[in-house]
Amino acid sequence: MRRCCCGRGRRNRPRWPTSAMSPATACPGSRRSGATSPTNLKLILISFRLLLSRGTGPAGNRSTMRNQTLAKVVTTAAALVLALTACSQQAGPADSGKLAAFASTNVWASIIQAVGGDHVGVSAAVTSPEQDPHEYEATVRDKASFNSADLVVINGAGYDSWAETVLASVDNTPTVINAMELAQGPGGPAAPGAEEDGHAEEDGHSEDGHDHSEDGHEDGHDHGDDEGHEGHSHEHSGPNEHVFYSMPVALAVAEQVHADLVQRDPEHAADYDANFQAFSDGIRGLQDRAAQVRTNTHLHLISTEPVLEYLLADLGAHDVTPPEFVRQSESGGGASVAVVDEVLTMISSGDIDIVVLNGQTQDATSDRLQSAAETAGVPILGAYETFPEGVDDYLTWIDQAIVEFEKVAATA
Repeated sequence: MRRCCCGRGRRNRPRWPTSAMSPATACPGSRRSGATSPTNLKLILISFRLLLSRGTGPAGNRSTMRNQTLAKVVTTAAALVLALTACSQQAGPADSGKLAAFASTNVWASIIQAVGGDHVGVSAAVTSPEQDPHEYEATVRDKASFNSADLVVINGAGYDSWAETVLASVDNTPTVINAMELAQGPGGPAAPGAEEDGHAEEDGHSEDGHDHSEDGHEDGHDHGDDEGHEGHSHEHSGPNEHVFYSMPVALAVAEQVHADLVQRDPEHAADYDANFQAFSDGIRGLQDRAAQVRTNTHLHLISTEPVLEYLLADLGAHDVTPPEFVRQSESGGGASVAVVDEVLTMISSGDIDIVVLNGQTQDATSDRLQSAAETAGVPILGAYETFPEGVDDYLTWIDQAIVEFEKVAATA
């Protein structure tokens, strides 16, 4: 399992202020429970308060105080029951006639929504930039959502292992789409041998003159044996599980979602067909944009975490992060002083065009890399694993990531 934390267990505060998406409603479940109606509970609450607030003068002071205390307890309890009942009365997918879908993160949930449209009720566990998908702890509500879902999408490969644990514990047997399994399938970006290929088929590295001695960086970007960096290109400790930044994987997930929805709900097949086609067209458009950027971009970068690896490869960037830094960072113990110093030297040498930092996390090592980049005048690109405020669909998210890369690349 790949770990994407630079020597930390639970992640710390976001590196830069991020406005979280509003969390999903914290009701325990989405299906109607048949509990007492909110109106009746309000009447009961009022009756209790009227009854218990009655006093009988000085002789009844002690009784009145007891009644007032009891009234507060009853008020609190009734209010809690009222809140829970309101949750149970919210129309869930089953009540509205919609199919129910659940995803480990809002990124995968947005792909379900893009295909399902108005016919599918979709929710997610991780919905905020301040939540760490790796360290997230499933709630009772999450378990209830898994247990009532018709369709579930998870990332897989240990990225959201908590979701796999919950799925194994529920009675429900929904269709489960594992994005990483699709990525590791034939032709997938995380398939065996894909990393050794260096994305040659996707980004034309073998044809676009990306030999470091020919792309305008001959003054030090060949990274030969004298620098000890031979093999920086994608030599990581295993497949990168951040496949949500792989547009082919996103499209493959959407295709699986489409197939499942059409089978379950043939009445709305035409709508699912149209929605999937629109999403597919959007992905193709983004891939065309990435190809245009790639023909003009031959930048070398260092990443504290390989979050953007798939997208950056599509954009023509070369990740030259030392493999030992990646391996040690992912081990949980953190990179050694010697390895960190090697990376800092690379940043200050002028050979690095961009430093990529996870904008949702912060630790001592990444702080040092950020400081070194700022001192050397190397632009910094932020990477995010969930949607920021104002973004609720996958295509917009990827589009914004490409735009941000272009802005940073223009200053490199």
